[in-house]
Amino acid sequence: MLLLPQRSGTVRPPMPNGACQRIRYREQLAMAFVFDTVPANRGLIDMDNPREVAWWTKRFACNESQLREAVEQVGPNAAQVEQLLDGQEYILTV
Repeated sequence: MLLLPQRSGTVRPPMPNGACQRIRYREQLAMAFVFDTVPANRGLIDMDNPREVAWWTKRFACNESQLREAVEQVGPNAAQVEQLLDGQEYILTV
């Protein structure tokens, strides 16, 4: 069996046949997921796109209803929504 040196100086056996292909496939899926979830226009919030809504709720650390209320109050401009949500645990409407 051929042993390949690692950077740390330890030796590990080579990967079984097909393992490298599976790792590359998983990396491609992970990269596709990352690119799919980032909004196309980070300046505007598209409330009709569920992936964008999920991304913005993580970005602003709020839930979907808080994000929807903020967008209704100030519009889809991400900077204005962030200012409204910044430092507020809940959006209060009177």
